[in-house]
Amino acid sequence: MQDSLDTTLKGRGTHRAGAAGPLELDLHDSGHHVGADQCQVAPVGLDGGTHEFDDRVERGQTGTALVVGEIRWRAGSDRVLAFCSGGDICVHEPCPSIGPRDRHQRAVCPAGPHSAVPGGYPVHRRPATAPTAVRAGQSGLTDGRDPEASGVPCSVPPVQPFEPPGAIGLILPTLVQDTVPAWVDPGDGTGTDADPLSDLADLCHQAEVAGAGALWACDHLFWHGPCLECMVVLTVAAMATERAAVGSCIIQLPLRRAVAVAKQAATIQSLSRGRMILGVGVGSHPGEYEQVGAAYHSRGHDLDTGIGELHRAWRSGDGKSLGDTSSTDPTERYRQLPAPSPVPVWVGGSSNAALRRAAHRADGWMPLFLSVDEYGDAVERLGKEVDASGRPSGAVTPAMVLFVSIDDDAERGTSAGTEWMGSLYGLPPKAFERHLVAGTAEQVAARVAEYRAAGAEHVAVYVTDDRPIQQFARLTAALPAAGVPIGR
Repeated sequence: MQDSLDTTLKGRGTHRAGAAGPLELDLHDSGHHVGADQCQVAPVGLDGGTHEFDDRVERGQTGTALVVGEIRWRAGSDRVLAFCSGGDICVHEPCPSIGPRDRHQRAVCPAGPHSAVPGGYPVHRRPATAPTAVRAGQSGLTDGRDPEASGVPCSVPPVQPFEPPGAIGLILPTLVQDTVPAWVDPGDGTGTDADPLSDLADLCHQAEVAGAGALWACDHLFWHGPCLECMVVLTVAAMATERAAVGSCIIQLPLRRAVAVAKQAATIQSLSRGRMILGVGVGSHPGEYEQVGAAYHSRGHDLDTGIGELHRAWRSGDGKSLGDTSSTDPTERYRQLPAPSPVPVWVGGSSNAALRRAAHRADGWMPLFLSVDEYGDAVERLGKEVDASGRPSGAVTPAMVLFVSIDDDAERGTSAGTEWMGSLYGLPPKAFERHLVAGTAEQVAARVAEYRAAGAEHVAVYVTDDRPIQQFARLTAALPAAGVPIGR
């Protein structure tokens, strides 16, 4: 090792509201594990890209933080000097060995904090992982994108759907709250003789006829209630429709093998003749990550890496109809074939991290739980991020997820909608009063028009009812009068 070597450092950790203990950061690119006193990394803004927060973490909140800084090793010493925001943090002492660990395990230092500077960050060296050195000032990105964007470089040009998904879409009812659908066996002999596959296909067809430009499916592998698997539902939706785009809203990519998702998306893209949109995100449920066996604290980094893996898999078949069986190079012999028409990747999430990720690595951005004013400001920031990345204007499609409850009695609609959302998320209904648009079809259509005016090119409507088609049809009938086109 040289006398001194600067490397780029990226890490994440969980910030617990009111916690007195340390904040654990996983420094993926440096080969170190860092424990940090939470007050040292409390949010100070996003200036310079020094701090980036996946879940809009603020003081006293709970979420996951990405910290980007620099680290310097000195030859012949285990002492490490760390920098953040251009200034010294502290000099660290070596930590006793913690033994080997894999990427799904959290390293725990057997000793207490032992920094040479009070309040400093103890550093835990991972014996099984060597540091990856990158010269200071060299990002490794060659496509003009933000050098501080985490994860692997992605040089794939922006991709738009074969046709735009239209102004309005419907999120399919794959997470039921107040009914027992035909695809759930109650186990007490009271089930119906209805055909669940036909029921789902009929719903998709009816939604397209009513004016849906896209049909979306949510994703959970483990949940507190019945749910259907996202990619299977989209396959049914593609089969039952002719024009509507089909998309995931959103698939939690860190919970899955990205190359397997790439193959699933490519298959739907081929079978639907180019109607697939792959929405990806990180989710916000630590328990689900634990059930899967995935690392919640590194989910942002894993998502970035996964997006790169999606494109690597899709590119493997470019220009080829067959792999070369005479080659000993696996990249020449084993490919994902047939190569699909380009699959647009949209990033879901309302955080600044999700917005920046979409601007630098994706083709669309799909937040939720933002007011019209908040959304308009965010779209403006998205445009600036896209410009700063060197990508062409319009490379990223702004979309919006909107929870709605249509009822001529607004109070009744609000009550029913918030109860449904409370059941969906396992939270008090009152928590969703500001996130639900309730009222007559005309009132809800007017709100959709406001989001369109604020920059949304597509609004994915989440009707807060297990049987959404009647409310959705009422909404689409009212949209043209509000200036919102329907269909695709």
